[in-house]
Amino acid sequence: MNEINLIEEIPKQHKNMHDIFITDPPYTVQGLTRFVNVGGEMIRENTGGIGFVSYPNLRPTDNSVFFENISSMGLSPQELIPGFNEYVGSQIHASRSNMGRFFVPGGIKDFGKIFSDRIYTKSRNT
Repeated sequence: MNEINLIEEIPKQHKNMHDIFITDPPYTVQGLTRFVNVGGEMIRENTGGIGFVSYPNLRPTDNSVFFENISSMGLSPQELIPGFNEYVGSQIHASRSNMGRFFVPGGIKDFGKIFSDRIYTKSRNT
């Protein structure tokens, strides 16, 4: 198991090397997009892989932007599980999050400069 800071550029030894990524990113469109993008960079280019992404119940417009962002990277949803995680004391997200299983084509390019800023909920509200 590898732990990588997904805000930074990932080390080259992790790019194009893995079959799967799992992430529970910051619950903003920028945070979700950034973490999915970096996870996608780690997937093998010629075979593709699977990404498991925990994500909140977003406002409809934010949900649309998030899915548009990851679709533009080539990801396609294979399974969406509403209410997968339950959190005590997280009323801002209705105490629940969803799980998405996405096909990742591999060979995703780094969109990092676009989505590295204001990725946390607190920074979004300031």
